[in-house]
Order: sequence, then structure tokens, then C-alpha cells
Amino acid sequence: RHGETQANREKRFAISGDIPLTELGRQQARQAAGRIAMLFQPQRIFSSSFRRARETGEIIGEVLDLPVESLEGIQERDLGILKGELYGYLPVVAKASKDYDPARFWQWRPEGGESHEDVQIRMVSALQRVRHDYPDQQILIVSHGAAIRSFCAHLANRWEGVHPLDNCGIVVLDHQGGEWAAPVVMEQSDYLAEAETR
Repeated sequence: RHGETQANREKRFAISGDIPLTELGRQQARQAAGRIAMLFQPQRIFSSSFRRARETGEIIGEVLDLPVESLEGIQERDLGILKGELYGYLPVVAKASKDYDPARFWQWRPEGGESHEDVQIRMVSALQRVRHDYPDQQILIVSHGAAIRSFCAHLANRWEGVHPLDNCGIVVLDHQGGEWAAPVVMEQSDYLAEAETR
């Protein structure tokens, strides 16, 4: 996941795809880059077209000496009328909507936006393309909280209990014989704590 933005800090949905990282977000990206360089050997970096993901990818790319390529379909969920609003406003709007079913929350679309299920469909398609095109390479993909959550829900075959990552959290995906293995989640707070104990 990308590093912190001002919207993340304010617990607010981003108003657009052009929001930059904060200084903390850039620091998180540098720390993630060091962790990735220690554990992996990516041969390509893809990011969403949104500025916060692209900036995160570029910071990591500087450490790994790799360019960042844009990948269609991995951008953040479009929240329509909720853009710019505080996170806490989402359940208020959802519960007031005649289309909202709390037992199937992933199917609800805010006005002018996408459902979690919509995001899942495009995320699965994008990552399947990457897996098909680069079957033997380690690929680094920089995406967004709801988008990553949607893909992890696909792998888990459930939505309940699948939560968004910290800023610059890492999900490690492996595949054997065309099937995805269970994701391994490395939260940014975990690998920073580990670094501090060394």
C-alpha cells in the first residue's frame, strides 16, 4: 500500500487521485524500500496511476534501481459522493441508502462510486494479467487499501475479517501452478518495530 497522505492523517476519503504523500508517507516508503530490498528481488514495479501510489513506487524504485510502470485496474475504490468526507460518514450514508444490506456490504455502491465487489473484479483481472505475463518474475505492485483488501477477500473467499493495510503495509503473494497461495501480510508497524530492535 502507498505511504501516508494528508487525507489518511485526517481519516478522510481522498478527494482525487492527485493527492501527494506527506513527509511521513515518504519516510514510510523509504523504510518499506529497505525492507523489500532485504527480503526480495523484484524485477519490475507497477503502481496505480494515482499520485500517492506512483510517488511511493518511485521512492522504492530509486532504492531498487527500477522504473515504475502504470498498471490499469489497481487504483483505489471510487467513493463517489463520499470523496473528501471523513471515514465515519460512510456508515451514515450507507445505512440511509435503500440499496444497503449490512449482510452483503461489499455490494453497496455510494452514489457515483464503486462497490467493493466492483473493485475486486478489476483487481483480480489486473493481477491475473501480471501473473500471466510475468510468471517467473518477482513483481512489486503499489496499490491502495480498499483495492488490496478486495483482492485479499477474493483469495480468502470471504469479506468478513479482511481489513485494510497500514500505509506501506506489504502483502506477499505467491502462486504455484496457476493458483494463488494464501497472502502473507507484513504491516508497516511490524517491520519498523523489528528494525528498531536491531
